[in-house]
Amino acid sequence: MLASRRLQQIVAPSNKNQRGGTTVIETTEAQKVVQALAEKKIIVSARGKGIRVSAHMFNNFEDFDRLLPALVEIL
Repeated sequence: MLASRRLQQIVAPSNKNQRGGTTVIETTEAQKVVQALAEKKIIVSARGKGIRVSAHMFNNFEDFDRLLPALVEIL
């Protein structure tokens, strides 16, 4: 696990009217977080200094409910 890694911040507009379906979560080891999530069958992408989480028509609420505990465990 990447227990020593820490979530730095979520990169998204604070104004809800400016938000879209994509969010970047900054982390110091984006590629390792992507790999650890993939092992849990949670697919995200490494982008710049973080991971990109995107809502899509194939996602449902259960997918996002799985993402947050997995991130806590990994980070």
